[in-house]
Amino acid sequence: MGENLKIVQEIMFKGIKITTTQEQDVSFEFLPLTTNLTISIYFSGKSGRNNGLTKSWSVDVKESDLLHEVLKDLQSIEIVEDDFLG
Repeated sequence: MGENLKIVQEIMFKGIKITTTQEQDVSFEFLPLTTNLTISIYFSGKSGRNNGLTKSWSVDVKESDLLHEVLKDLQSIEIVEDDFLG
């Protein structure tokens, strides 16, 4: 479970980083009786109203492979800041 905890921490770190640096809102919900972690990302539409896209994952924290898939998805969403234009 120690490895899975590290993956969950990395997922939460990435989600918080996305929320604070991008225009997406990430939320987390952990259900201890089912050991499910739910991660949702809301992408706002161009008009800024409630017409955006929400992407969600619900994963058992005991499943390392599935946690890695969620982490890979989050890493692909995160926009890398570029210093090219200063």
